[in-house]
Amino acid sequence: LGLGCLEPGTGWWKSMETINVFARIRPLSARETAEGEERAVVAKVKESTVSVSTCYGGGDNERAFRFERVFNESATQAEVFGVACAPLVACVLKGQNASILTYGQTGTGKTHTMLGHDVWALAAECERAAVDRSGEGTRGLIPRAMACLFGALRQARAQAVVKVTYVEIYNGVHFSPG
Repeated sequence: LGLGCLEPGTGWWKSMETINVFARIRPLSARETAEGEERAVVAKVKESTVSVSTCYGGGDNERAFRFERVFNESATQAEVFGVACAPLVACVLKGQNASILTYGQTGTGKTHTMLGHDVWALAAECERAAVDRSGEGTRGLIPRAMACLFGALRQARAQAVVKVTYVEIYNGVHFSPG
């Protein structure tokens, strides 16, 4: 990723003093496709909206929601990181606090976005994941942010205290490693 990932984008990125909300739509799973399920969510990337089809009371309704940016099914981990997370890493390097929060129903892709495709392989190969800066692959936002942050600190030969918190709430139960 290099230091180029650390410059906040222009245009859509309002301010580091506001909350920016993004939506990422995952593709249908192999099971969903095999069972002939239809997509209920449509990402309109150019309009920065997500349309959700609802069928209540026998009628078809569609509700649209606007976001700072919408990532469709083909968005890569690198693309999501570059747009939604890299500007926050830049702020952290300037001494500011930053947070990333994923929210959604079970199975919507929160863990995939935050950690990557194969969480257990990532944990087993932590050092390799931190060194792999090709921008390709399935590493999620957390390992990419850590690689970018520590890479910038190493390049600047800076001494810093880094505090990181990871919290997961599943079915109303709080999990926090360590």
